[in-house]
Amino acid sequence: MDRVFTLWRRTMLAVLLLSLLPAVERGEVDATMPAIGRITSGNLLVSRTCTGTLIGPDLVLTAAHCVYPAGELTFDVTGEDGTSTVQGFGVATALAHPEFAPQGDDAPNDGTHALNDVGILKLREAVPDDVAAPLRIRRGALDEDIGGENVRAVGYGATRSGPPGIKRSVELFIGTLLEDSYSLIGIDTSEATNTGTVEIDKGLCRGDSGGPDLMRAGDDDTFEIVGVHALGSAVCSLSESTRLDNHVERFIDPVLAGEVPAGCTGDSLDDAVCNEALESGGCSATRNADASWLLGAALSLALHRRRRRS
Repeated sequence: MDRVFTLWRRTMLAVLLLSLLPAVERGEVDATMPAIGRITSGNLLVSRTCTGTLIGPDLVLTAAHCVYPAGELTFDVTGEDGTSTVQGFGVATALAHPEFAPQGDDAPNDGTHALNDVGILKLREAVPDDVAAPLRIRRGALDEDIGGENVRAVGYGATRSGPPGIKRSVELFIGTLLEDSYSLIGIDTSEATNTGTVEIDKGLCRGDSGGPDLMRAGDDDTFEIVGVHALGSAVCSLSESTRLDNHVERFIDPVLAGEVPAGCTGDSLDDAVCNEALESGGCSATRNADASWLLGAALSLALHRRRRRS
């Protein structure tokens, strides 16, 4: 009976947490970049959508909290409508960052900021080049003066008026750069600069977790991944992403080189033991951002951009 109650409690907790997952609000349907695909997982009681990006022939970058509960994970490459599946790929191994911090009274993650919220899925088979080509991760540390720069955020999440499952993209701006993350703000920066007012009218909300933030590589049309969507506010306007420059050398590169650490593998993806192991690494820490500090970041961004233009 205790085991049944424990499983029921975890399922109900998962249902609650899924309602807090960060969708591209006021974005456009995006059929480009097939490497950015839809991650679905679930069991008989719970299912959810996340976003992931192909970074190797059989490796998908996502958020750590997207791999819990593990369930039956699938990575779908979608078509021109942004939702129909061109080809689906099963997941062999689900990896959460080994230092992904869980929430809790004694945990280093208080739910306000993202900490090590990075995960990788190893697919059962490689994605053919003619289906999707991997995207690059930006190398080197982010510029401390990156506040105010724009990123292209992509995800399959819901909007305020529709369910998840359609790939959309939107231009957002980096606000405050933190130790392991940065804030994302969807504002009309010209209006903020001219009037001193801040209108936050677009962003991430329920369902876009794990999606990439993209910046141009030089002056060409090549994009690089600089961050992964981690958490958002309840009003789908203010959000936060995990910066990848802190995790390339220690976590991502070893996996790209074939050093896949212990994770949830193969048929054990939906086992309780697997989920307990993931939970001990903090994979249940899907959460809602504290909007107060993010709003302050929005105001700081507006002032920062005004100073740049003066």
